[in-house]
Parts: sequence; structure tokens; C-alpha cells
Amino acid sequence: MRKNLLAKGLMLLVGMLPSSVSAAPRPEMIQAGKKATALVDMGGQGSGTAFCVDAKGLFVTNRHVVAGVAPGEKVKLVLQDSEETQQVVEAYLLASTRKWDLALLWVQGGKAFAALPLGSDANLTETQEVLAFGYPFGKMLAADRSAYPAVSVNGGKITSLRKQKGILERIQIDATINPGNSGGPVLDSQGKVIGVVVSGIFTRGQTGVNFAIPVSHLRTFLAGPHLLLTLPKVSFADRYEPTEFFVKPVIPST
Repeated sequence: MRKNLLAKGLMLLVGMLPSSVSAAPRPEMIQAGKKATALVDMGGQGSGTAFCVDAKGLFVTNRHVVAGVAPGEKVKLVLQDSEETQQVVEAYLLASTRKWDLALLWVQGGKAFAALPLGSDANLTETQEVLAFGYPFGKMLAADRSAYPAVSVNGGKITSLRKQKGILERIQIDATINPGNSGGPVLDSQGKVIGVVVSGIFTRGQTGVNFAIPVSHLRTFLAGPHLLLTLPKVSFADRYEPTEFFVKPVIPST
């Protein structure tokens, strides 16, 4: 009799636990996020984070990460860093927007990449759990100075939904963010992208006030026309001669 009462008491206690308590992120979801996240190596100009949104080789990062790079020029992306499957590829800068601080990169060649699905920010709530992927401090955390560091995965929660005239402009999160995380994906509990890391407030102590660009802005940015313009090299002697250049449309499937 006492055992039955004890069992019923435990069941009642479990039923009274807050609904916000959730299970740990699934390992496969974390692995998918890691495979799709890339280090943007800008050489002496710093580094940042990008992530794949289309298996055809389309990656998203922040505009400020690739500042100084002109459309059509290349940047270096490193995927699955420090693993046996590490890849170092070159990506063209297709487009960027100052309004949302987003940039679109494209790895040409037809190779398939692991991509993250885009989610929705329509029903986000404060205290909702999220995961942020990225490369804090760039190459500084590598085990070997001649190698690249492994991607960092930080859990946290949404602490505020910053709106302007009713439109969501920034998602505030308390996941640990540092310089180098910019451009990384923020995933919900389903493994879908709900935001892009853009900034944090840094003081002498950790504030835990960090921001992500809502995925709705990312969707709008990706919906625009994106063209790769390839200009030929023209010698000084042929500067007045007719020449050809090529424009290639790149259409995201997301």
C-alpha cells in the first residue's frame, strides 16, 4: 500500500514540474549543426562564422565578417575543422545587405554540402531553449597553431524579443557569444535555424546579452535575385577592344 502511495506521489510530482524543462538536444541535431557550420578565414583581417543554407553550396554569414570583400571576390571557408573530413574551400561573395548585416557566399563546383533547414520566428517565446554554433576567437582556440579549431556549440535561452513597430528586429539570447561567433546559426529544439548571430554586449565581465538576426529577415534576403558576375582580365593594350563577361544566376532552393 505504501509503495503504491509512493509511486502515485512521484507521478504527481513529475506532473507538476514546469513545462519549460526539456530534454537535452539530440546528438544528431548537434552533429548536423556542426557539419553545416564553417569558419570564415579572412587571413590577417580576422575571422567569423558561416553556415550552409543550400546543399548547392550557399552559405550565410554577417556582412561585417566579409567587410572589404567585393562581390565576385572569394573568401576561405573551413568545414568540419580539426576532423579527418576537414574541407577548405573558396566561396564567392554573391551579395550583402547593410540593412540586416547579412552576406551570401557560394561555393562553386556542384559538390553537395550539409545544409540546415530554415525555421520560423513567428511563435518564438522568451525562455525558449536555443543552440548557437560558431568559432569564438577564430583560430586562437585551435589545439595546434598550424591547425583550425573545432566548432563551439553553446546552449542558452531566448531572453527577449526586440521589436520595432511590431516587427521582430533582434532575438536576444543568453548563449555564450564571443568575437568570431558572428554569422553563426541559432537553432531551435527541432534543429531549424531561427536566427543568425550578429553581436553581443561585451564588458569586463560576461553580460549574457547577445543578439541574433531573425530568420524572417534571412528569408527575405535569400529571396532576392543573386547573380555572380565574372569579369575578364583585360590588358592595358586591349583596354579599348570589345570583350565578354558572364553573369550566372544563383537561386537558393530554401
